[in-house]
Amino acid sequence: MYLEAFISLIIFVSWVYWIVALVSTWAFSRQKEEVDPTFSPPVSVLKPIKGFDYEAYLNLKSFFTQDYPQYEILFGVETPDEPTLPVIKRLKEEHPQIPVKVIIAEPQSANRKAGMLEILSQHASYPILIASDSDFRAPPDYLKRVVSPLKKPEIGLVTCFYRGKETLTVAAKVEAIYMSTNLLPSASIGLRWMKMGYAFGSTIALRRETLEEVGGFRAFADYLADDHEAGARVRATGKLVYLSRCIVDTVLGPVRWRELWSRQLRWMRCVLVSRPLLYPEILLTFSIPLSLILSFLTDFSFFSRALLLLSLGLRLLVGWLTLGFMDYKEMRKNILLLPLADLFQFALWVWAPFGRRIVWRGEEYKLRRDGRLERVEKRRRRIPLPIPRWRRR
Repeated sequence: MYLEAFISLIIFVSWVYWIVALVSTWAFSRQKEEVDPTFSPPVSVLKPIKGFDYEAYLNLKSFFTQDYPQYEILFGVETPDEPTLPVIKRLKEEHPQIPVKVIIAEPQSANRKAGMLEILSQHASYPILIASDSDFRAPPDYLKRVVSPLKKPEIGLVTCFYRGKETLTVAAKVEAIYMSTNLLPSASIGLRWMKMGYAFGSTIALRRETLEEVGGFRAFADYLADDHEAGARVRATGKLVYLSRCIVDTVLGPVRWRELWSRQLRWMRCVLVSRPLLYPEILLTFSIPLSLILSFLTDFSFFSRALLLLSLGLRLLVGWLTLGFMDYKEMRKNILLLPLADLFQFALWVWAPFGRRIVWRGEEYKLRRDGRLERVEKRRRRIPLPIPRWRRR
């Protein structure tokens, strides 16, 4: 009885959350974006590379074709046989007007991406640094839009939201629909109602002096949530974190369910250790799973069925409108996958606290309680010798 009442209360609060999230997303989409054409300082784009991303050529090419007067691109790889190097070489030949540096170095930090960013920042020539993951594709005006807010001295860091593109499998579509209808509303609430103090790995744009003020990328090179740490440390200096209206595409490709589980489990455990007070609040996003649980507990009573239908209707409506606000109407054809995405994420939310291990770019790590990473050394597996036929009897 008390459990059913508690779950019902959480469902009602969840509805309020989604209404507030919808209003905040609408307000964000209406926000006027000021791009000052007279403010275009030279920029260094930092790109850590590891492994071969789906459509790597087109992803990286989008950074070679920016409508911006002066910038350089720095690629960081760990080994000379990195599979993306031929793609970088081809792009250099096709766009000789763009200065390119390829740095081959092995980061010594636990978070190898953040460690590589520290190495790249030391080789960067310009006063504005923009770090971006390798699997993102940017629009031609990306640099203009993320650099322009830095004209204001009170803004210390600019970041961008992202949406999933090139979804070739059902798992990729599930990831994209959840990403596009959940993360932006959550971020817009943080932007509108709270002083946003985190960033997204899609974009971390900041002045060199701001980066040095927070200790450089090396200051959080052992943390899993390097983007969160960057935003939080910049915010701690008194400067603001600015969420740009520019939305970039993360190219998903043929994602498999196992890959999706591993990646989203890493993200969920990342939230658990980096923002532990926020973790219980994620429950408010699960109105559909909670309504389904209530229906099972009450043997699908009329009341629980009504709550389930209302939760479904509200969630689908908010998702549909959010996709319109972020100019991603083509994803609406997959809107009916949204309940499945919520159930998948709810299972991850329940499972995440029961372990500390994650897999990231083929490497296994253990998470400390403070958010730092410990690399798990791979053990050599003993290969069983073939058993002769006469021993099998």
